Amino acid sequence: MIRTYIIHLSDNELSLRLSFEALRTARSLGYDAECFEGVQNRQQIAEYLLNYRLIVNHKGGDIATNWGTMGCFVSHHKLWRRAVELDEPIVIMEHDALPLHDCTNIVSDVEHACHLDRFLPFNSSEDPVKYFKKYNERTTAKLVPGVESYPYQDDFYHGMDLVGTCFRGAYAYIITPAGARRVLDFVKTNGAFPADMCLCSNAIALQGTKSTYVRLNPFFNDLETQRRHTTRK
Repeated sequence: MIRTYIIHLSDNELSLRLSFEALRTARSLGYDAECFEGVQNRQQIAEYLLNYRLIVNHKGGDIATNWGTMGCFVSHHKLWRRAVELDEPIVIMEHDALPLHDCTNIVSDVEHACHLDRFLPFNSSEDPVKYFKKYNERTTAKLVPGVESYPYQDDFYHGMDLVGTCFRGAYAYIITPAGARRVLDFVKTNGAFPADMCLCSNAIALQGTKSTYVRLNPFFNDLETQRRHTTRK
């Protein structure tokens, strides 16, 4: 069993409902899972950044102007520190994740960090309804165990040479103590970015699973639903 932390906001009804669904499912599959209270209070965010001498990188997406994005970063940062303190790999999920398979058997193959969703839920170049239907079909296909280099080697954040390739979303991934140390060092040197930007090829070796072990919750079946219910406001 691998320790698993599901980030949620306890004063948000949808976050609670989705995170408890993820928690029940994760435990039924064999994850040693618990919910982890995310950070959204502005004063707490500011004090945390000050305590750890972290600056916000103003080129890092919307983190400089969006308290929700800052809170998401702080929540992940706390868990990267937790991985170092425990000195063992952990799984980090956000409340919109939904586990499908136990990932325990692939943990030993992860060097730094491994995204647990093989497929992208959305692709801006395709019709979102048709693409999400395709995503549903792909995620329910027969499991092919194992990990590989992260397959989405593109410039998603447009010209961010400082980070290189990044995970496309940070809703479900394994991170090792070695990976967590490198990410923590990276943000200490370069500043705070959105959480998925911190999980980047200029900090760590990015890996992905050959099949989907954890998917995006089907509740978020289109981009408009994602925008309407985002906690990054």
